[in-house]
Amino acid sequence: MVEFEDVFRFLKVKMAERTQIESLDSNVTLFCHITDYAKLDVSIMGITWFLKRPGSPEEVKLFEYFGNNNKTTRPGAVVPLKRLKEGDASLQLPGLRLEDAGEYRCEVVVTPERAQGHVCLEVVAYPACSLLPETAKVGMNEEITLECKASGFYPEFIAITWSKWTKEVPWFVEISEHISTAPLSKNKDGTFSTTSLLKLKSSLADRGNVYQCVVHHSSSTLLRCNSTLIVNTAVLTDKHPETIILRHECEDDSHVAAYSGA
Repeated sequence: MVEFEDVFRFLKVKMAERTQIESLDSNVTLFCHITDYAKLDVSIMGITWFLKRPGSPEEVKLFEYFGNNNKTTRPGAVVPLKRLKEGDASLQLPGLRLEDAGEYRCEVVVTPERAQGHVCLEVVAYPACSLLPETAKVGMNEEITLECKASGFYPEFIAITWSKWTKEVPWFVEISEHISTAPLSKNKDGTFSTTSLLKLKSSLADRGNVYQCVVHHSSSTLLRCNSTLIVNTAVLTDKHPETIILRHECEDDSHVAAYSGA
């Protein structure tokens, strides 16, 4: 915790030392603790929380408490009175939104003294990763397109890469060919989505190959989704065409899609 004090001698507040990084839609508490003050009378106290959003030179007043009355411009924002009596002026924010990000200032007044502190809040949305198709049919030497989708992430900084594992080279090697990645699209809630495609051709030489889609997000999230080509080497006849199976594994989920030469 970092301790702040104003020009007054006795009143001080402590706040978090580092930027708080919280996830979208979570319930968050921004800490502001009054220290070195023997007795608190909430009837003569004033608590004000301000927010300065990124790129804005102006602060906005989110919450104000004075004389047992409070006023808020952010729905749900509250400093619980019971905790305030114990010197805890922390601000509770339910259902965190992207626009809640920024620099917060907690100002405490115990007449005639005043103290204040600052803390930064960063809001992130972690990406979800999916690998498609779930079911498709292709003949030998026909093209297969793997679709890796990263969705619901914020901020927008993301990278999607592809790698291949083979029996001959039993570790993942990054692929740079036959890949196309769509521009970012913005969702209604302010988060982003994007899709990366990898085009392959089915062949016996590819059996057992594992193709991996790796999603790197600026929230330090790393997601890996795998697809394995498994070839059924049954005798090839009109009644028993060769079947290539594409097995999907993404985190703890596994989906199987069959590809038939029929």
